[in-house]
Amino acid sequence: MRFLKAALTALTLAAAALLFTGCGDDDAAAKAAVTYTQSALEGNTKGVMSVIYAGEVSESVKSQLEDKLSILIQAAAAEARAHGGLEKIAAGEVSFEGEDKNVALVPVDYTFKDGTERHDKVRLIKVNGDWKVKM
Repeated sequence: MRFLKAALTALTLAAAALLFTGCGDDDAAAKAAVTYTQSALEGNTKGVMSVIYAGEVSESVKSQLEDKLSILIQAAAAEARAHGGLEKIAAGEVSFEGEDKNVALVPVDYTFKDGTERHDKVRLIKVNGDWKVKM
Protein backbone atom coordinates (compact mmCIF):
# COMPACT_ATOMS: atom_id res chain seq x y z
CA MET A 1 0.00 0.00 0.00
CA ARG A 2 2.80 2.43 0.87
CA PHE A 3 4.54 1.60 -2.39
CA LEU A 4 1.38 2.28 -4.39
CA LYS A 5 0.85 5.61 -2.64
CA ALA A 6 4.48 6.63 -3.24
CA ALA A 7 4.29 5.56 -6.88
CA LEU A 8 1.09 7.55 -7.44
CA THR A 9 2.63 10.61 -5.78
CA ALA A 10 5.74 10.36 -7.98
CA LEU A 11 3.60 9.90 -11.10
CA THR A 12 1.45 12.90 -10.20
CA LEU A 13 4.52 15.09 -9.61
CA ALA A 14 6.08 13.98 -12.90
CA ALA A 15 2.87 14.75 -14.80
CA ALA A 16 2.62 18.18 -13.17
CA ALA A 17 6.25 18.93 -14.06
CA LEU A 18 5.62 18.02 -17.70
CA LEU A 19 2.47 20.12 -17.78
CA PHE A 20 4.16 23.21 -16.35
CA THR A 21 7.27 22.80 -18.48
CA GLY A 22 5.16 22.78 -21.62
CA CYS A 23 3.25 25.88 -20.56
CA GLY A 24 6.24 28.03 -19.62
CA ASP A 25 6.39 30.08 -22.82
CA ASP A 26 2.60 30.42 -22.92
CA ASP A 27 2.52 31.74 -19.36
CA ALA A 28 5.45 34.11 -19.82
CA ALA A 29 4.06 35.54 -23.08
CA ALA A 30 0.60 35.94 -21.56
CA LYS A 31 2.06 37.67 -18.50
CA ALA A 32 4.00 40.14 -20.67
CA ALA A 33 0.89 40.94 -22.72
CA VAL A 34 -1.20 41.51 -19.59
CA THR A 35 1.54 43.66 -18.00
CA TYR A 36 1.70 45.80 -21.14
CA THR A 37 -2.08 46.26 -21.40
CA GLN A 38 -2.70 46.79 -17.70
CA SER A 39 0.18 49.24 -17.39
CA ALA A 40 -1.15 51.27 -20.33
CA LEU A 41 -4.67 51.37 -18.88
CA GLU A 42 -3.28 52.50 -15.52
CA GLY A 43 -1.13 55.22 -17.11
CA ASN A 44 2.10 53.49 -16.05
CA THR A 45 4.63 54.47 -18.73
CA LYS A 46 7.52 52.73 -16.94
CA GLY A 47 5.50 49.51 -16.79
CA VAL A 48 4.79 49.68 -20.51
CA MET A 49 8.42 50.46 -21.33
CA SER A 50 9.56 47.46 -19.26
CA VAL A 51 7.94 45.09 -21.77
CA ILE A 52 8.61 46.99 -25.04
CA TYR A 53 11.19 45.95 -27.59
CA ALA A 54 12.07 48.63 -30.12
CA GLY A 55 15.21 47.00 -31.46
CA GLU A 56 18.76 48.14 -30.97
CA VAL A 57 18.40 51.91 -30.66
CA SER A 58 20.28 54.66 -28.85
CA GLU A 59 19.24 56.00 -25.45
CA SER A 60 18.15 59.21 -27.18
CA VAL A 61 15.76 57.32 -29.43
CA LYS A 62 14.47 55.30 -26.45
CA SER A 63 13.79 58.55 -24.61
CA GLN A 64 11.89 59.96 -27.59
CA LEU A 65 9.91 56.72 -27.90
CA GLU A 66 9.03 56.87 -24.21
CA ASP A 67 7.86 60.49 -24.56
CA LYS A 68 5.64 59.65 -27.53
CA LEU A 69 4.28 56.49 -25.96
CA SER A 70 3.52 58.43 -22.78
CA ILE A 71 0.98 60.49 -24.71
CA LEU A 72 -0.76 57.34 -25.98
CA ILE A 73 -0.59 55.70 -22.56
CA GLN A 74 -2.19 58.72 -20.88
CA ALA A 75 -4.99 58.60 -23.48
CA ALA A 76 -5.58 54.91 -22.72
CA ALA A 77 -5.61 55.67 -18.99
CA ALA A 78 -8.11 58.49 -19.55
CA GLU A 79 -10.41 56.08 -21.40
CA ALA A 80 -10.13 53.58 -18.55
CA ARG A 81 -10.99 56.30 -16.02
CA ALA A 82 -13.96 57.37 -18.15
CA HIS A 83 -15.28 53.80 -17.79
CA GLY A 84 -14.72 53.73 -14.03
CA GLY A 85 -11.32 52.03 -14.16
CA LEU A 86 -10.19 48.52 -14.94
CA GLU A 87 -12.29 45.74 -13.41
CA LYS A 88 -10.56 42.61 -14.74
CA ILE A 89 -8.03 41.57 -17.36
CA ALA A 90 -7.05 38.18 -18.75
CA ALA A 91 -4.97 36.74 -21.55
CA GLY A 92 -6.47 34.23 -23.95
CA GLU A 93 -4.79 31.33 -25.70
CA VAL A 94 -1.32 32.20 -26.91
CA SER A 95 -0.45 31.36 -30.52
CA PHE A 96 3.13 31.12 -31.76
CA GLU A 97 4.60 31.79 -35.18
CA GLY A 98 7.35 29.76 -36.80
CA GLU A 99 9.15 26.65 -35.68
CA ASP A 100 11.35 28.46 -33.18
CA LYS A 101 8.28 29.98 -31.45
CA ASN A 102 10.02 33.33 -30.89
CA VAL A 103 7.00 35.38 -31.95
CA ALA A 104 3.66 35.15 -30.15
CA LEU A 105 0.22 36.66 -30.53
CA VAL A 106 -1.72 36.99 -27.29
CA PRO A 107 -5.39 38.00 -27.11
CA VAL A 108 -6.08 40.17 -24.08
CA ASP A 109 -9.63 40.70 -22.85
CA TYR A 110 -10.46 43.30 -20.26
CA THR A 111 -13.55 44.74 -18.66
CA PHE A 112 -14.00 48.18 -17.18
CA LYS A 113 -15.97 48.77 -13.99
CA ASP A 114 -18.94 50.09 -15.98
CA GLY A 115 -19.19 46.73 -17.78
CA THR A 116 -17.63 47.85 -21.07
CA GLU A 117 -15.53 45.07 -22.59
CA ARG A 118 -12.51 45.37 -24.86
CA HIS A 119 -10.56 42.75 -26.79
CA ASP A 120 -7.02 43.42 -28.01
CA LYS A 121 -4.20 41.35 -29.48
CA VAL A 122 -0.62 41.89 -28.40
CA ARG A 123 2.25 40.78 -30.64
CA LEU A 124 5.36 39.72 -28.74
CA ILE A 125 8.90 38.71 -29.62
CA LYS A 126 11.29 36.69 -27.48
CA VAL A 127 14.43 38.70 -26.74
CA ASN A 128 17.21 37.08 -24.68
CA GLY A 129 14.68 34.68 -23.16
CA ASP A 130 12.15 37.38 -22.22
CA TRP A 131 8.89 38.19 -23.99
CA LYS A 132 8.64 41.81 -25.17
CA VAL A 133 5.96 43.73 -27.07
CA LYS A 134 7.11 44.06 -30.65
CA MET A 135 7.14 47.66 -31.87
